Amino acid sequence: MNLYQKRREQIYQKLTKEQKQAVLLFNEKNIRYLTGFTGDEAQLLLTVQEEAVLMSDSRFMGQIESEVDKQVEIYNKKNHCLKS
Repeated sequence: MNLYQKRREQIYQKLTKEQKQAVLLFNEKNIRYLTGFTGDEAQLLLTVQEEAVLMSDSRFMGQIESEVDKQVEIYNKKNHCLKS
């Protein structure tokens, strides 16, 4: 488990503790802290089922694939498709 996975695990545990289903993050600093993605124009969805989905547009797909671990699903908002 890498550093970003450990950080996300803390969020998953908090969601469970507070009986919440998910959290949607828009802040670039929070997204970077939890995934390693250094670009902008992204949103991160974390669910109680320990799913992480990073949503951005096609301009950042290559960067996301090189910076973010494979446990994070990538959603290309322009093409409306998931990559994992």
